[in-house]
Amino acid sequence: LAILHVPEHEIGKIRPGQKVSLNMDARSGEGFTGRVDRVSPVIDRSTGTAKVTVHVNDDTGLLKPGMFARVSIIHSVNQNTLIIPRQAIMSEDGRVSAYVIQDSIAVRKRITTGFTNGMYIEVLDGVTEGDQVVTVGQASLRDTSRIEVIQLN
Repeated sequence: LAILHVPEHEIGKIRPGQKVSLNMDARSGEGFTGRVDRVSPVIDRSTGTAKVTVHVNDDTGLLKPGMFARVSIIHSVNQNTLIIPRQAIMSEDGRVSAYVIQDSIAVRKRITTGFTNGMYIEVLDGVTEGDQVVTVGQASLRDTSRIEVIQLN
């Protein structure tokens, strides 16, 4: 078993039976899989976390009590989603947007986002497949600024 302490703002996404992947620091990043067994209904006031118990598949017997792990809980899988680099996202006054390039003009579009994996973010509305988004220099742009696209390698 593995015991996780999950922040309360994430706990609503976790349910028993969800798949879990664990990478153990002491095992040079070796990966293990498991499933969520139990989600505590109580939030620890001192840490703002809830306890999640995970059953880990360890046929090797290599895992030991007290080992630390990096854990990912797969709470949903969306097929055929549109994602853009996280650095393309701008947030101002609770409004999320991105600059889309249309005929060498930067057009600021309000977007609705979904899940993120840290590097990329799912876009539910506001940007369509094939749109080219600005990922560098957005702070110096204004809506309808004329721009020149430079590809970074």
